Amino acid sequence: MLDLKMVPGSAAADSQPTLHAAVESFEKGMIAEELRKQGGNVSKTAEVLKIAKTTLFDKIRKYDLEEK
Repeated sequence: MLDLKMVPGSAAADSQPTLHAAVESFEKGMIAEELRKQGGNVSKTAEVLKIAKTTLFDKIRKYDLEEK
């Protein structure tokens, strides 16, 4: 049996976040929290998250996590 939640474009399907959106939300939260823990130190944050510093800078811009 086909569940309406599985049908793209249906109202039930549209109310659920996509996997991509959920992953981005999780990633943004994880980066923001680690930046906070590290006092905004990008190098230390990248080290803890085990990603390249350039990748972290890209994600900080993508998620608008730059300090204003």
